[in-house]
Amino acid sequence: MENNKLKKESLNIVETIALSAAIMAPSANTSITVPLVIGIAGYSVGITFIFAIFLTILLSIAIIKFNRYFPSAGSLYTFTEKGLGKKAGFVSGWTLFLTYFLFALGSSAALGSYVSGVFALIGIHIGWLIISLVFLAIAWLLAYRDITLSTRVMLLLEGISITLILVLVAVIFVRVGHSTGISTAPLKFNANSLSSMARGTVMALVAFAGFEGTSCLGEETRNPKKNIPVTIIGTVVFIGFFLMVSGYSQVIGFGVNKDGITALVTSLNPLNDLAAKYVSPAYALLITLGISMSLLSCTIGCVCASSRILFSMSRDEIIHKSLSKVHSKYSTPHVAVSAVMIITMAVQLVYFILTRQDSGALFGAAFTIASLAVLVAYFLTTLSGVVYFYRMKIWKAQNLILPLLAIIVLLISLVCNIYPIPSFPSNLYPYIILAWILIGLVFSALTKHPVNLQAADGDDYNAHLLAKPVDVEHSK
Repeated sequence: MENNKLKKESLNIVETIALSAAIMAPSANTSITVPLVIGIAGYSVGITFIFAIFLTILLSIAIIKFNRYFPSAGSLYTFTEKGLGKKAGFVSGWTLFLTYFLFALGSSAALGSYVSGVFALIGIHIGWLIISLVFLAIAWLLAYRDITLSTRVMLLLEGISITLILVLVAVIFVRVGHSTGISTAPLKFNANSLSSMARGTVMALVAFAGFEGTSCLGEETRNPKKNIPVTIIGTVVFIGFFLMVSGYSQVIGFGVNKDGITALVTSLNPLNDLAAKYVSPAYALLITLGISMSLLSCTIGCVCASSRILFSMSRDEIIHKSLSKVHSKYSTPHVAVSAVMIITMAVQLVYFILTRQDSGALFGAAFTIASLAVLVAYFLTTLSGVVYFYRMKIWKAQNLILPLLAIIVLLISLVCNIYPIPSFPSNLYPYIILAWILIGLVFSALTKHPVNLQAADGDDYNAHLLAKPVDVEHSK
């Protein structure tokens, strides 16, 4: 028998952490995004990530506040609706869904390439598509069956990967410290202009995309009004520190000079090169496997998050009612999970049939569009927070300073991503997002439906979400 209730209070705080950590994929970002930041900001990677941590905390203020009042599987979709209404809420949720979906698409495609490369080292040649589809099937099974199992698998995979990289980081610091001494250049501005530091910080913000992912577990987490805000801020600080230290080690590992920076930014896999240089070729292989684990964890996390966005919009009469069905045994939004997985597999198949190429272009496009789309969702949610909490007299004028600063940061980030106009095909990405929003509005108009849902305690679900925040605050 189908129902519309997720498994209430099934996750502890550690399991909740796993989702945001998985979506952020710190190990994969260390290998992919950190070198891009270094390519812009040069030696100044450390201070660049310090700025990115601060800015992400700014972006998290409204999201954390909303989680203390309205924990929901809808995440930013629900939060935006509170302050800006249903249409803005839909745009926020629809772009957030696009973000998670593209992260799943891109991370699984990159995973196929990474593992294909590992097999090639031992003389086994398997195309990236086959490997990607196999891992997508694994992610499908985990997301379909049990959120507790999924989060534990994500935590294990990302934990192993982070540990492997931290060991490498420690070795680099020790060996470089004994030979030439630890340079403080990564913590300085050096010769960077204000423009290059700003662009480097915007690029670093990409590594934090998905920090709010745990919000999707608002109906499945124990004591969500306390645990989810703690999870969000803790994840941002820890992973931000991890990325900063990792970037620092890459700079000093390759050498704090022009040749070192050039070698780093042109390396196909800087962590592998550093592992082979400072530890052993065998450890370099372990690093590759660790990054593969991070990509698999990211895929699982994004499938779980994107399916819950679809589930919540369906439950709130926005899109077709079938996506709001919950499995009678596993208490997961299994129809939404299956929809996400089928579309992901189909896109990869079409890409391969049309191009017959490696997954690099697909990965790059998916992550670039996703990083731009999530800025739209963050902007709408932060603006909604300013409107809603000021209107409800929860925030006074002085409380609006940081959220308004976050809005300015988001606008600057959006402008930096679209101007100067990038080369083809990146110049098309903003139009793709606009087309996606328009398609979603049409889809919503054609498939929305009346629905009467009951919360687990027997109260009407929507009435439960609309409970006055003041009452919630007094009940703490």
